[in-house]
Amino acid sequence: MFDSIYNDPQTLKDPVYSEPLKFWRDYSFLPIPVIENIEICCSSSLTTSVQEKVLSSFTNDIRLYNFISPHGTGLTTVMVALSAVLVENCNSNTKIKVLWLTESSYLIQNIGNFFRRFAPQLRVSSEITENYIDVQIISCDRDIYRKRIDSIFNAPNVEFKGIIFDGAEDIFSKKDSRMWLGGLIGNANVRYKTGTPFLIFTQAHTSTPVETFISELSIALRENSKPNRGINYVNSDMNILQIVPHYFLSQEKGSNWLRKILGNSTKLAKKGILIFDYENDYPLYKGKEIGLATNEDEISILLQSMARGECKVIRVRKRIEPRIRTYQIGLVIHVGLPMLDNTLDSQEYRNRVNRLYSPNFIGFSLIVCQDFEIYKVRQLSMCLDIQIMAFEI
Repeated sequence: MFDSIYNDPQTLKDPVYSEPLKFWRDYSFLPIPVIENIEICCSSSLTTSVQEKVLSSFTNDIRLYNFISPHGTGLTTVMVALSAVLVENCNSNTKIKVLWLTESSYLIQNIGNFFRRFAPQLRVSSEITENYIDVQIISCDRDIYRKRIDSIFNAPNVEFKGIIFDGAEDIFSKKDSRMWLGGLIGNANVRYKTGTPFLIFTQAHTSTPVETFISELSIALRENSKPNRGINYVNSDMNILQIVPHYFLSQEKGSNWLRKILGNSTKLAKKGILIFDYENDYPLYKGKEIGLATNEDEISILLQSMARGECKVIRVRKRIEPRIRTYQIGLVIHVGLPMLDNTLDSQEYRNRVNRLYSPNFIGFSLIVCQDFEIYKVRQLSMCLDIQIMAFEI
């Protein structure tokens, strides 16, 4: 099926399709981070013939990977799924189900094509038959899928280890939709593991409706459930987190979430996070485990503190190029691409960035950027000796 999509002359003539498909062809050599036993289900009301459930069984070795997501492919959800696996510290038998709810046949075709290119051993099916769901991840771009979501939450003997909404701006922007979803989550048929993470990934311009939803969720749960599912239940057992790229990194909950990812990875255990964030002026969470560096002396002191395990997260607010060759850093995050200046040729940029990293760097680098910057990231990845994980929002 995906061969026909990938090679169809009419499809390739369509500019909406041709650029991403050309991208996958050009970058087919890039590896992606994969975890054992990930199930991905794509559901579309327009293209039921391309619904798919994908089961993969790879090693969960995360080191240095290229992961570049062009706009419109929905692969951010894949990153969310991988993060959920790490957050839950799942074993090799854990199944992760990602339910894609979208009207975009283009999105589904490109997801299928991506996995066909990078994981030819994937097995494809179109039905979800299991009632038990270890981690349910729901990605929505419309609120017309209530019945589909209802059927998931109302299935008998469902137990969630985690719920992640990737997107869902349409749902969160409408009060009746928010109340419906809050009541659904409070369904007495659904069991939650203590500390169940409920993560919401959304774009910065939709953060206010999401914050409204979180506050309304407490009321909805209190009104739609038994006494033990009141507001305290939301605050303690459910562990609701709002994750907003370009913003969540400054907050304690976002930093804790990232540190938890690092802590649950054997290769990244006890490593720190280094964040390059030059342009954003949002309030900074200040804690003993988060350091703010504004000059080279400060970052040197903080890096030494990180090496001693005293500081887990460093945010760099100036255009500093620290030497991190000798430090045990697990994750380097670049928020935006301020260093990617058109006046810099690729060789100069290669030299600047390669000065940052040791050849023995065992963590991975993450770029959080807007979708219009993703083409710059492609170019950037071609001129660096290190490998980069890019994450569009």
